[in-house]
Amino acid sequence: MRIELGDGLDIIGDIHACFEEFMTLLAKLGYQKNFKGLFVHPEGRKLLSLGDVMSRGPESIKTMKFFLQHVEAGLAYMIDSNHGWKIARWLEGRKVQLRHGDENVAEEFKQYEKEHGVKKTKELKGKLLLTISLLTREKIKSSVHMQALKMNL
Repeated sequence: MRIELGDGLDIIGDIHACFEEFMTLLAKLGYQKNFKGLFVHPEGRKLLSLGDVMSRGPESIKTMKFFLQHVEAGLAYMIDSNHGWKIARWLEGRKVQLRHGDENVAEEFKQYEKEHGVKKTKELKGKLLLTISLLTREKIKSSVHMQALKMNL
């Protein structure tokens, strides 16, 4: 993943689905909601999430959708994490033990499906899975690149 520093980055980690607290932090940092519903910084700074945006807290889906939209719009970057990998495997339909807050994501998706239906839920899961998968591939490429650099030292 290549991150353009441009006008600066705000680096945030371990949101753990605490969406309201995250919104408070964005406001304190100066981010404002634009006409498209995206949060932008008046100085052009972007967000960099160091991972763990989901699980444990009450609003994993909201937080994941926020980053999906902002990454797609070029307003944020996101590095994958242990919770992200596990949720990606779960979204793929693999049998994983959802613990340490990851079980909250499954419960949220059950509720989401009740409110929005099976089709919308599958669509959202697919988008999130694609995003997490892309992040995982980028992390692997970065890791391989770092190993190659270390070998040249």
